[in-house]
Amino acid sequence: MGAANHPAWYHNIRKNPMVTVETGAETYEAIAGIPQGQERDGLFSQVLDEAPGFAEHQAKTTREIPVVVLHRVGSELDRVKGMGDWLVEVHDWLREELAELRRQADKVVDGTAGSIERTPPDLGQEMRVHCLNFCGALKRHHTGEDMATFPMLARQFPALAPALAKLGAEHVVVARLQTEIQQLVDGYVPGESDPVRLRDELDRLASELETHFAYEEQTVVTALNATAPAPVF
Repeated sequence: MGAANHPAWYHNIRKNPMVTVETGAETYEAIAGIPQGQERDGLFSQVLDEAPGFAEHQAKTTREIPVVVLHRVGSELDRVKGMGDWLVEVHDWLREELAELRRQADKVVDGTAGSIERTPPDLGQEMRVHCLNFCGALKRHHTGEDMATFPMLARQFPALAPALAKLGAEHVVVARLQTEIQQLVDGYVPGESDPVRLRDELDRLASELETHFAYEEQTVVTALNATAPAPVF
């Protein structure tokens, strides 16, 4: 009603955006977004068209009356595939690519355990190409999150900001691991390099990535599904 401070419920959804909506005879779960800037202004104009009294509320206070958008969290059976679903698919592809790279490293270890001749002569080059493709895809994925996805989520859902900052910091760690492994693969020389070390480093990266992916899927998939459909290629 134009009071000097935001109402308590607004602070509640900034801390926890998951809400239960009750309207008429229907009850459903939703996630509450808080649009900013031009998006907020456009929505507030729509509010004024239907409820002009809010203009009087805004005139009574110097604070900007916030707009909250409730994104319905639909059942798995009736909703369109969202950006969060697509994120999980990307993660699963990256998981399989890394698993294949680890399988190639196992072949190297198996081949050099008895004699150098048992290692396929083109396996080193195959690993270098596969590692380059995997590392490039992972870098593009994390760059897109850091530059676009995470800032968008942080603006819409303030409660996610700490988790998004943690995920961004993990990207730096993953990038360092990628560089180390790329150097190991590029520098691998059959009969000279230590294949066990290469496999161990890949296992370490796989463990770091799985922890990162699992945490990310736990924290952002619902918000992504609620705010954007999966991209169409």
